[in-house]
Amino acid sequence: MSDMKKSITWVTICLLVITFSQIDYSEPNPYYMEGSNAAPIITVYSPLNETYTGSVLLNFTISRAQDWWQSIQKVSSVSYCIDKKSYNLITVNSNLSIPLNYSTLLNTTDGTHVLEIYVNSIGSVRNLITGDVSETTNISKFVEFFTVDNTGPHVEIISIENITYSARDVELIFACNESVSKTSYVLDDKEIVITGNSTLTGLTGGSHSIKVFAWDTYGNIGESQTIYFTVNGSQIASESFPLILLIVVLLLSFSVFTVYRIIKKKLLRRIG
Repeated sequence: MSDMKKSITWVTICLLVITFSQIDYSEPNPYYMEGSNAAPIITVYSPLNETYTGSVLLNFTISRAQDWWQSIQKVSSVSYCIDKKSYNLITVNSNLSIPLNYSTLLNTTDGTHVLEIYVNSIGSVRNLITGDVSETTNISKFVEFFTVDNTGPHVEIISIENITYSARDVELIFACNESVSKTSYVLDDKEIVITGNSTLTGLTGGSHSIKVFAWDTYGNIGESQTIYFTVNGSQIASESFPLILLIVVLLLSFSVFTVYRIIKKKLLRRIG
């Protein structure tokens, strides 16, 4: 029985020797390697897929990949592209023991843009059996679209021209090239808030000026050209004369009637 056990033991040892002799320890294998060749993680905080006004801030971090074994990574270069135009950022040969943060202002014009971020890194792995260390290069990539709007609406006055009007009420019609959140006009240095086309009422005779303002949904302001126009004061006076005459006649009639009643009362008292 003891000879049988010895035979089994020797056979087991021989099989183990044959099995381990077939393994190439120079090839990466997670069971006897430590380190990582995984690419770092890019986390972008700005810009995102939104519309921005003013200066646009590029803000992102680079952090170590979360592997089930300890990562040994170094960042060799960091760059970004705006609409395929490349910019390089200053980098430190970091092992990413703490995340790297980058912030810079983008030089962008109005419109939609594409942002691309590239991180070149070196991943290292060490063979626990042989002690050899090998390196692999990796590229992390991030792509996002964003929009910049720093231009106010284009505003145009359609109905009012640089002419003389005979009426005291003048219609104000204007057009904008985009959706607006607020509109107003300034007539002779007085601002009036409106919600759309309007009518200028009770204009006095003489020269006037008007300009229309509009705000888009992002707070940008646009303004029309200033229109100078004139209202015919003599025409307004002639139109108002019948009404004035009627008022004068009524006042005179009332006065005459009042005087007549007073005189009549005095005469009746004397007779009585």
